Amino acid sequence: MSEKYNNLKNLINKNGFVIIKNVFSKEEIKNLEKTCFKHCSINNFKSSPKKDALSLNGIDKFILTKKFLDPIKKILNDNVVYFGDSALHCKPNERLFHKDARADKKDPLLSEYQIYRVGVFLQDHYSYSGGIKFRRGSHKKLSFRLSSLKKILTKKAGLRSILNFGRIVNARTKIGDMVIWNLRTDHSGGAVLNKFFPNIGFLPIIDEYTPNFLKKPENSNRMAIFSSFGAPSDELEKYLKYKINDKRYIEHWNNSSFNSPEIISKAKDLNLKILSNGLTNE
Repeated sequence: MSEKYNNLKNLINKNGFVIIKNVFSKEEIKNLEKTCFKHCSINNFKSSPKKDALSLNGIDKFILTKKFLDPIKKILNDNVVYFGDSALHCKPNERLFHKDARADKKDPLLSEYQIYRVGVFLQDHYSYSGGIKFRRGSHKKLSFRLSSLKKILTKKAGLRSILNFGRIVNARTKIGDMVIWNLRTDHSGGAVLNKFFPNIGFLPIIDEYTPNFLKKPENSNRMAIFSSFGAPSDELEKYLKYKINDKRYIEHWNNSSFNSPEIISKAKDLNLKILSNGLTNE
């Protein structure tokens, strides 16, 4: 495993996210773009395929490689579970800070949450808007919501856990970069880069109302692959139980399958544990 990944775990534990430069060549991303374009064009770029990314022909071969998996394996100490909570996105997400953690009952300041999302954008977001942004250190903080207040009142979390004012960072990724974040980390899609101050991250609501003459343009077609991985843990079991029982995901689970001999063989070679549809170990 490459030595350049030695500090990944410390960085993501500190900030809640990490941007890894030049993981893939431009040629690799160009070939992947052709594959993803076919899947997205079927939906006319108005929606994303209703199945897991590993179930999409061509994308499975991109994910099941040492190059793709080495960074997340380094973060999770080579004890990695893939559970079907991934997707090819054909359009930007809503501009809204949110966390992806589910059924998370613990104080984030005092506990670990070993579930991460890996993002690969197929277009430049160093000079173009439409990428992703994060709030640094927010994986150790609670969101501003009633459930957070309940945690504090029931003494399941301290007051320090709600002081969520870390610096907002635009992940200015170039083609070939990879971004990984903890599911507790506040993030927002459709990030706007200010034309004059692109390195300054603003709140998503400010992005939403920034006039065009003040922002860098977006790419005409935006595609990204987001894949989730975790370490065996109580948190992962609770997360999967929540997702499996989420009615919005029924079509996703029904259309996803990782049972092909090729996928099973590749996963075994890569020491990757796969849970088929989040339910049964293959």
